[in-house]
Amino acid sequence: MTVSIGFDLGAAYLEQLRTEFPQVRFVPAYTPEERLAVASEVEVQFGLIEAATFAAARQLRWFHFVGIGFTASCAAFPTSRPVTS
Repeated sequence: MTVSIGFDLGAAYLEQLRTEFPQVRFVPAYTPEERLAVASEVEVQFGLIEAATFAAARQLRWFHFVGIGFTASCAAFPTSRPVTS
């Protein structure tokens, strides 16, 4: 499983995730360009996501937004795929 980390919570946190879950590939992708570059590989997106990344992430099964107020952002996502918030 590949998880894109789209919100920088620090190198120590990323290393802790990798240590606790060695079977998971955690990929830091802090910019929109980095998130788009790995979109085709990810099953989980943590942090931020743009409409183009969402559309390109055909294997995406879970997106976890860090913060509040995400519902309005969902309007930019393709409606051909189910999105819940």
